[in-house]
Amino acid sequence: MNFIKKIKHPVVAAATFALVGYSGFLIGEHKTQAQIEQLLDLISLESRTVSQFEYEAVKLAETYEGEAKGQPDEWVWEASAPAMPSAILNRVNDERFPDTVLGVLLQPLSSGKALAINALGDHIPENLSTKRGQLALTEAARVLVAHYDGTFVPSHNGHSWATPAAAEGHDYFEGLIPVAKGTGHIYFADAPVRPNARPDTLGGNPPTESPRPQARPADSITLALMEAQAE
Repeated sequence: MNFIKKIKHPVVAAATFALVGYSGFLIGEHKTQAQIEQLLDLISLESRTVSQFEYEAVKLAETYEGEAKGQPDEWVWEASAPAMPSAILNRVNDERFPDTVLGVLLQPLSSGKALAINALGDHIPENLSTKRGQLALTEAARVLVAHYDGTFVPSHNGHSWATPAAAEGHDYFEGLIPVAKGTGHIYFADAPVRPNARPDTLGGNPPTESPRPQARPADSITLALMEAQAE
């Protein structure tokens, strides 16, 4: 079922770039700008519909561009899964966040005045028609295919990211631990929770008595019976 009907030109163009770019990735071809423009001319904007996958690819690519502009090492897939989509998909699998990609990308802050992913709350969307924007769309589509195929393996267990300057002294990040680092961002996960120690071992001192129940000493009658049975 189509997700959005009669979407406006910028999103239509961006979504088309995503599909064209990913198709080129799959068959090992590189579409030229002229070919892409030719395909765009074939689309009727009045009747064009955009699938949920296309819309997710656009929003994920906008996240790449807006959150890590000029830092493609954080979202281009090479030897291992990139850091930024790993954090985003870790949120999808975390019960504290929405359970869909689109839900995570468009999650509002508790105040309702902004989005959790700041870049997607900008009034002017990222320009995905540039060379880097088309790369972001191709990479976004690639990650989504792996996610829905169940083959995406995150490179870390973090769910949040920030520049070093933004993370320093921030209450939210003080309760987390860094697990990965890109050229522009540090990625954070929950700090491991240590199990509670027994009350008698607090402070690192061993207990002075065994916590196990001790046998009661036998009385004189029981001892006499035991001796008689032994004879």
